[in-house]
Amino acid sequence: MKVFLETNVLISAVATRGFCADGMRAVLSFHQLAISIPLLNELRRVLTEKIGLPEDVISDFFDLLRQDAICSTA
Repeated sequence: MKVFLETNVLISAVATRGFCADGMRAVLSFHQLAISIPLLNELRRVLTEKIGLPEDVISDFFDLLRQDAICSTA
């Protein structure tokens, strides 16, 4: 099954431990994560500007998404 996780869930998954991180792991293990270019743009902006995560953490997270998610252009 394809699953789309909205931006706030992905932010919580990468920035904290807990329900969202567990949910994302389950999606990546048992389903196909669906993402989009606009979601990735918003995700990068929020992780950088609002959360202040280091660029290497953001890059690692985006590498994971590129490996395991299906990206649409919508």
